[in-house]
Amino acid sequence: MEIDKKRMISSTEALSLKEIPKHLIVIGGGVIGMELGSVYKRLAQKCQLLNMHRVLSPQWMRGWEKNWRRVMKKEKMKFHLGIK
Repeated sequence: MEIDKKRMISSTEALSLKEIPKHLIVIGGGVIGMELGSVYKRLAQKCQLLNMHRVLSPQWMRGWEKNWRRVMKKEKMKFHLGIK
């Protein structure tokens, strides 16, 4: 997939959007993806996070990840884990 900076943007462009999208899909559940997902879920109507692995963080962050996911589920964020 190619970043066209219109429909598909990088984290850099996500920080400088002029309008808040109604629906946003964050690809990648690393620290940047989780942070952007947190911000945009609170701003956008819909935000989904896609991740190739079944867990989002390295072993040493699992407690933090568990708490973050619980909070984001309350915010109605959708997670799609273990997909390619």
